[in-house]
Amino acid sequence: MNRAQQILARNSDPAVVTGRLNVQDFVSARKAEIERLEASLGAAATQGKKRAFQTVPRRLRRRTASHNPERVPKRLRKRARMEASQDAAVAPRKKPDHGRLQHTPQPTDHTGIGTKASRPPGLRYAKRQKSVTWLPTHIWHTKRAHLETLWGYKVPVRPTLKFYRATHRISEELEAGMAWDTSYFATIIVEGDRGKLEQKVGKSFVNATKPIYTNGVKVWQGQLEEGPVLLYWQPACLVAHVHPELFETVWNLFDGFQRQDCRYSIGSIEVLGKRALSTLVASLRLHKSCDKSVETSWRSLALVGSVESLPRHSVLNLNICDPRGYVAHKQRPKGTVEKAVDTLTSWPSTTAQLFDAETRRASVCSQQSLEEINKQRVAGTTLTIADPAIPVTLIALDGGRIRMLLPWAWVNPVWMTLMHSQLSVGGMKQQEQIAFERGVCSFPRDYPLTPAGQAWAAADRKIRYDAYFRRPAAKRVSYTQEIGDAFTCDWSLLGDQALNVSPVVVRTVLRGAPQDGARIYALPPDDYQHWLRTANQETAPSSLPSTPGLEFLIGFVTSGNFNLQTGTGIGVGSCLQNKGWCLVRNVGQTLCRLAKLEPAKMYF
Repeated sequence: MNRAQQILARNSDPAVVTGRLNVQDFVSARKAEIERLEASLGAAATQGKKRAFQTVPRRLRRRTASHNPERVPKRLRKRARMEASQDAAVAPRKKPDHGRLQHTPQPTDHTGIGTKASRPPGLRYAKRQKSVTWLPTHIWHTKRAHLETLWGYKVPVRPTLKFYRATHRISEELEAGMAWDTSYFATIIVEGDRGKLEQKVGKSFVNATKPIYTNGVKVWQGQLEEGPVLLYWQPACLVAHVHPELFETVWNLFDGFQRQDCRYSIGSIEVLGKRALSTLVASLRLHKSCDKSVETSWRSLALVGSVESLPRHSVLNLNICDPRGYVAHKQRPKGTVEKAVDTLTSWPSTTAQLFDAETRRASVCSQQSLEEINKQRVAGTTLTIADPAIPVTLIALDGGRIRMLLPWAWVNPVWMTLMHSQLSVGGMKQQEQIAFERGVCSFPRDYPLTPAGQAWAAADRKIRYDAYFRRPAAKRVSYTQEIGDAFTCDWSLLGDQALNVSPVVVRTVLRGAPQDGARIYALPPDDYQHWLRTANQETAPSSLPSTPGLEFLIGFVTSGNFNLQTGTGIGVGSCLQNKGWCLVRNVGQTLCRLAKLEPAKMYF
């Protein structure tokens, strides 16, 4: 006690003068000490514990961590070289000679005129592409995403990083944005007599022959019985942009007309997020062949805060330069908000050159190889690059998305330019998550009665079945009391009524979240009032009625989980009724939960 008193008495702090404390001097002294302490703690946390490549943000790393000092950002190379010199001596590795891989063949335009296009030969690793088609960005995605063989393509399914919450923030426009390579979508060009073509379209697509669509001002987005379709009218042709599962259906629909199969000649990139539009404007430089009015409108779009501000289903056709020959603009866009508003109200009407085979072929044939460009950069000479006009068509879709159509051979150069911005890479799972959070059906997952949906359900059932029986018998959930097939949505339980189901969103009232394959029941008349009383309670009641019988089954949940957007559990599925109260029960459980039914959107 005496020692403690002596310590307090011997105070040599300069802020204390004649027993009085100068608050300002005391705070400034403590501030300097805290700053030195934080600096030392930060240095101790990084020094000796992390190597240079480990300080790079995870979203910027490749699949494998590189100890090569030349493969880290320039600001970290000095430290990486020092770390490499301190490592144990390792025999230098001989650089592999890839031989023919150093010289990429010239890309060509693969369009099937009057017949289906054959799969293009791979420019690299051709033997691996005999039975499956690689997307233009396949090499880039293999190091950063999980890929699966779907619909004859190697499709990125999800990034290697954990991205569930980040996808939610991007969807809510809380972060920069996300990009997808959607080149597996098929593009079909139909030519023929305009009157007969409009008559054919009018029979199969509702309202697709309205003047606002036939004039080429906007694209038509609608529904076939088999799934969603995108139509874009041009003066000399009709362009159909469809999911690969619907290619055969749409191709056969226009039998008797002149058709062009552009599956391997026109690719696409989709972007979403609060900076998606400004990133496109900064990354794509317009070609000198563009009109001055289009260039002015294009630059003013950088001031638009959200993609959802664009006119719905509007189209903008551009000619851009080779993105490998310049650096994306990083300065603040010039102009005023009033100018951007004028652009939105008077949207420019342009003609698409992308759907002309000769124009596409000219842009592809004039593409310089990356080896030729890199030789100029290494030599330090002035970069002389060909100046082809690359035709691009931008489509503003629902849900704040932009679909960019461009020649297949130019997808990878444009993609690499976008990836140097703040956009993140997404996969098919991220598209399903965004649609789920917004209560929208995802094709083909949430189209259970279409051929594509049935094929998807069969593949998904096999995955669940195999995962279930890989678990030890003591760890498996018992399905002995489950009605129907426990590993899928068993629509045979509804009999002929299954043909009358409609898409719905199921929102639980209290706790719990429906999972994939959950059963939806109508409220039994005897327990109707009891269940409605629980809707007004803040907590789940201690006792609930028993599970309804099979006669009350009215539908299934095809996509279910906890929704980060609403903070409740929801499910997207199909049901015999599309509004009102219902009960939801997960597979393998006896507990039912009260939920509300709402109609679901079939597409964004």
